[in-house]
Order: sequence, then structure tokens, then C-alpha cells
Amino acid sequence: MRRFAGLHLLHLESVDSTNSYVLSRPDLLLKAGLVVYADHQTSGRGRMGRRWFLGSRGNLAASLVIQPDLPKDYLSCMTLLVGLGVYEALSTLGLEGLSIKWPNDILIADKKVCGILCETSGAAGLQAIVAGIGLNIRGDRDDFPPEVRGRLTTLESHGVRPSRKEMLELLLDHVDRVLCLASEGHVDMLLDKWEGSSSSIGRRVRFSQDGNTHVATIAGLGPHGDLRVRLAGSASLVTVVSGEVEYL
Repeated sequence: MRRFAGLHLLHLESVDSTNSYVLSRPDLLLKAGLVVYADHQTSGRGRMGRRWFLGSRGNLAASLVIQPDLPKDYLSCMTLLVGLGVYEALSTLGLEGLSIKWPNDILIADKKVCGILCETSGAAGLQAIVAGIGLNIRGDRDDFPPEVRGRLTTLESHGVRPSRKEMLELLLDHVDRVLCLASEGHVDMLLDKWEGSSSSIGRRVRFSQDGNTHVATIAGLGPHGDLRVRLAGSASLVTVVSGEVEYL
């Protein structure tokens, strides 16, 4: 029996963005565990205002309303918790080269197959988190615009062809399990599992902070899901709370 994810389902044929749709409807934000999913998105959104290209065939765009039962200090790691649930769901499909990239990407062989965007709303006097999940299921690189083809992949490209509904149910089962464990006080254990599932740890990266660009090596996660990196030529650790981290 699910407690946090998939308690109610709302299916739309087409929408600009499932996250935008939910965030604009206070009545939907009141429905804890609601999932809105669409056959087609016209203006999908990713982090930092980027467009999210979902491909053109049989892919999944869904948004989950979470009313978190977590200490405030841990709300910042909700993207990591949802990502861990998605990762664990995809792990059951026998995919090789599956990993998580901080903070919100699921990769297969270093190419993005899924993105997660968590946004908050205080509408209706309720602090709700809307977790958007965009998963590329069908098609191949030619289904995406030329400017992103080299960075994206699909499940079908790796020999896996679940239906959109099958994939949604699988994701919700695993995301719900992670959120249940988090609500029971196991966030630290879940963040340890995230580190063990990530391709990020030990990678050299470039990132910008306070107007400066740095090169560093990822050391791991902080206690609330922030990223700890070791700057090139330094023994000290720096915390990265948000922004873009580029693998080198």
C-alpha cells in the first residue's frame, strides 16, 4: 500500500508542462500523493530554466505532489530522494551503465535518460513539493533536436521497451518506498545509497560559484544532500548547494 506516491492518478493527453499544470492548481496541490501524467508535453521544463526534450514517442512526463513528512533541513534533498527511487526502479530492468548524476539526472552510459525537477509551492497555505519526472522510454537519438542528441538516450536504445503505464507504476512503487523510509528517519541511509549508486563520486568536474568557475573532484554528499567537492590543488572541501556541475 503506497503512502506518498501515486495515491491518485490524473491522465492528460497534452499539457504545456505537468509541473506547471499542478503548480497553477491549488486544488491539486491539496491532494497529497497525486500524480499527473501526460502523453505529450509542449513546454517541458528542466533545472535552471532549460527546456526538457521528451522525445516524440511513448515517453513519460509525470508530476508527483508530495506533502513531505521530513525535518525542514532535509527538504533540500528531495530531488536526490526521488532520483534514488527512479534509479532503483530502473535498476530492476537489467540496464548496464545505469547511474545517478548530482543533483537530478539518471544516466545510462553517461547519457541522460531521465531528469527530475522538484519545485515548491505555498499555495492554499500548504507547503507542497511537486516532483516532475521526465523519462525517455521509446525511440532513439534521432527523436531529439540536434543540439541535444549527443547527451540523451532512451530505454529502447538499450533493449528495454516497457509501456508508459508500466513504467509509471514501477517508478511510483520505488519512489514511494524511498519516501516511506525517509519519513521513518532513514534519510542518512538513503543518501549513503545514493552515493553508492552515483557516477559522480570521484569525478573531475567544472562548476561556477560566486561568479567564479572552478575545477574540482567530487568527494561526496553533505548531510542534507549538498555536494562536497575538493578544489584542484587544494585539500579543503567546498560545498555546492545548487547550479550546474559539468563532468570533465
